[in-house]
Amino acid sequence: MPFQTRILEMSVIAALSLVMLASSDLSAGPADNVLSALYGGHKVRARIGKAPAGKMMLLIDGRPEPLFWASLSSGGEDYRRAGMNAVLAELVYPGKDKTLEEAFQEWNRLLLDIKKQGLYAVIYIHNTIHASAGAIPWAFDDQWKRYVQAIVRRYRPVTNLIAWIFADEVADHLTYPDGAFRAFLRREYPSLEALNRAWDSRYASFEDIRLEYRNDRHGRPEESMATPSHPFGIGPKAFDSARFKAARVAEAHRLFEAAVREVDPDTPLFSGAHNLAWPITGIPEGWGAFFDFYPGNSGHDYGTHHIWAMDIGRGQNERPVMQMLLPERWDDPRWHTDARLLRGWMVESALHGAAGVTFWPWSFLGIDNRPGDRSSSRERIAVCREAIDTLRTSGIFEMLSQNTAAVLYQPYAEGWGAASQVYGVLRHPDEEPYILMDQLKFGTRYGQVDYLTHLDRADLNRYGVILAQFAPDLSARDIARLAAYVRKGGVLMADVGFDCIRAGKTVTAMSREARELFGIRKLAASAAGPGRFAATGHYSDLLGGLKPGEDSTDRLQQMALDVEPDTALPALQGPGKQGLYVNRLGKGYAIFCSVLAWSRWTASDPLFLKIHDALFARRARIELIGDQSKDRPQSFFSDTEASLFFTGYALQNRADAEKTVKVRVNRRLFSHRLPPRSVLLVNRGRSIPLGTGTWPAELGPKEMNP
Repeated sequence: MPFQTRILEMSVIAALSLVMLASSDLSAGPADNVLSALYGGHKVRARIGKAPAGKMMLLIDGRPEPLFWASLSSGGEDYRRAGMNAVLAELVYPGKDKTLEEAFQEWNRLLLDIKKQGLYAVIYIHNTIHASAGAIPWAFDDQWKRYVQAIVRRYRPVTNLIAWIFADEVADHLTYPDGAFRAFLRREYPSLEALNRAWDSRYASFEDIRLEYRNDRHGRPEESMATPSHPFGIGPKAFDSARFKAARVAEAHRLFEAAVREVDPDTPLFSGAHNLAWPITGIPEGWGAFFDFYPGNSGHDYGTHHIWAMDIGRGQNERPVMQMLLPERWDDPRWHTDARLLRGWMVESALHGAAGVTFWPWSFLGIDNRPGDRSSSRERIAVCREAIDTLRTSGIFEMLSQNTAAVLYQPYAEGWGAASQVYGVLRHPDEEPYILMDQLKFGTRYGQVDYLTHLDRADLNRYGVILAQFAPDLSARDIARLAAYVRKGGVLMADVGFDCIRAGKTVTAMSREARELFGIRKLAASAAGPGRFAATGHYSDLLGGLKPGEDSTDRLQQMALDVEPDTALPALQGPGKQGLYVNRLGKGYAIFCSVLAWSRWTASDPLFLKIHDALFARRARIELIGDQSKDRPQSFFSDTEASLFFTGYALQNRADAEKTVKVRVNRRLFSHRLPPRSVLLVNRGRSIPLGTGTWPAELGPKEMNP
């Protein structure tokens, strides 16, 4: 079919769909028998707020309620026997040949089935009104707004409704048109001349500018982006492209919130499942969130189902978060082999601050036994119910974490770490996470780690150390807060690119306030070649008792900058003026590493371990005692995991053998005997076994991912 003909056909279809939507009854309509049943009875009052212990959760009629849901077309008693208390009700527009009123009749029956089973309904509003018409599926226009508000208006009175859910994987499906990018740039720069000066480019018109970083992998930087002014190809266009994409994601959430709130001012909102980490920073405050980082699809972390996304999402107790667990795959029936794998993921999720657990799809439990499935559906249902009941009654879903180490996380970090360019938006999730995030997924022997995505929401003074991994997008107020944190005794350790956007959007730049914080006069791209970074003797106690000249590494020489210090002193130095510079400020320390400190430098380097163990130990209130693993470093990928809460702690034995775990909590020493691959929760002095915390010993990653 000729392209022009296809465009004409799409336009006609879209116009017809608009007419059908406009002619449909967009109000709730007469209260027929089905609607009367949906609207009848006690209307639950749901809101997102703090549980009595202070943790952000969904509150139903004033009580904290952990959520357990899957999508459900039918499931009957098996669904409840599995321990579910809610259903993800997917409202998918039935197609261009049907009216919205016909869709309502179909959705009415689905919601009535959910209510009859005594389950809560979380309504997922698919963004399919345009897709059904053959047009762009992510157009947040007036037609889409009327569609959303028609759904909200009809189903807001449903008595068991507890949340509206925005469309899944919004960043992965949004369009990023050149026109919108140019509009973004016109707001950023007063003139084309100003843009050309900043970008070191020669555009004759704004209309000549294109967004390079599309969804077909990454694209490559233009020649103008790899100049002496913009070393490594990291210049203003790279940053502006990333900032534009992040702004699009945040705006999509705001548009959905505005559309819903015009009709329904109070039902909680959840961001649809995310399969990329960077868009999490665009979720509005006060929303809930869940994440579907599936093993094999989003990297290859079969042990935790990518638990680091949970850590980023919850932040410093900013929102209720859940993992969406994938217990089956259509292309590999072995995913049904053992229900204990699913139980391990559920327990790990609870350890990292979950407010519930979601599953996709329902069929793994009771409907569809796949070829090669060694366990019965009844066994999976029983294991699921056992895990949910244990976790629910233990109180862990309401326990608030008490972590003393944090990472200042910005979405640019992963674009740099994965591809040596600031792409800002990674299309292929198997390129995530950033190496530091992967290393910290089990926390440290001093407890777990918080991720700070918005400094104005964080209580910085609770942390002994904050790591800033490629954090270029900061305000003067952010720097002032970080400086105040350091003066009071905190430690901030940052690397290349810190606060560079305000100073020129190039990694050789740093704002005046940031340079004062780190005691730096000037930065410049280094001409020195690869060499060893060696300890100098300055601040050796602070950084793990480094031995001058002996403690060294050759793993830090990557895209390095030379430092002209003002008040900072080098703790490590490389072949040029690169290094790890420490500036004493008040009672604390601001440390700047003039290389990419965490993109390739890992815990397999003894120097890395020395430095980070010393930093993580600051203000720590929990510590694993003794040699936790002879084959692995203690802090990262250890075979013991520690989680500290305000009312207790949890320990996970990740080894294949029983072991005695010693832990110091608030200066008191405790000893626990843990079975192989098990988790023990201590809550208000009561010891509660939580079951297996990872895949069974006989089902390792090689079998799962040949």
